[in-house]
This record gives sequence, C-alpha cells and structure tokens, in this order.
Amino acid sequence: MDPKFIKFFIIMLSSVFLVSSLALAGGKGKNKSKSTPPGWEQGEKTGWKGGEKPPGLTEDKIEKRHKAKMNAGDQDEAAGGKQKAEKKQKKHKEQYESEIETEKQKREAELETEKEKLKSRTKKKDS
Repeated sequence: MDPKFIKFFIIMLSSVFLVSSLALAGGKGKNKSKSTPPGWEQGEKTGWKGGEKPPGLTEDKIEKRHKAKMNAGDQDEAAGGKQKAEKKQKKHKEQYESEIETEKQKREAELETEKEKLKSRTKKKDS
C-alpha cells in the first residue's frame, strides 16, 4: 500500500471521529441557562423542602447574578461610550469647580464685610 494513502486514510478517519464527537458533545445540555444548576433540566425536580429552587440557590445569589450581569452590561456600554463618559465627567468637574469658586468668593465677601464691621466698631470705641 502507498504510504500517502495510509496517511490520508488516518487523517480522514481522525477528522470524522473528531467531528462526530464534537457533534455529540454539543447536543447535550441544549436550552440550558447559566442560572440553573447542572442536571436540573433533566427532569422535574423540587428544591429544598419542596421549593422551586435547589439547596444553595437563594434569592440573594440570584440577585447577585442579576446585578453582575447588569454591571457587565454597564461596563460594555461604558467601553463603547468612553468618550461620552469622559465628557460628562469633565462637565461635572467644571461645574463642581465653578460652584467651589463662587462659594469661595461669597466667603471672601463675607469676611470683608466682617472686617469692615470690626473696623467700624473699633473706630466707634476709640471715639
């Protein structure tokens, strides 16, 4: 037999085996969501003491998963609109700095009026 034919036959046989094993492995667990534990979809089951959820899957854990998904979505959105977020942050910073500056000016004006009042009081005492 020709060595090229043997190599070709081995390669074809290996590829057929690989494709069939991947097809079989991919068929398991269809319509499976990440929120359900392994094996939960294989039949009707009840959780702890007849509940809807298995032991260990509490409302807190479900809520944490939901928040994690929401945060991941926010991060994706933030990555896409990074420039918008930076502009917004810059605008807020400018507003904050302007508010600080106006507050500073108000306090300086108040200090000046207090100084003038003190000066006028001392002049009245001296006279």
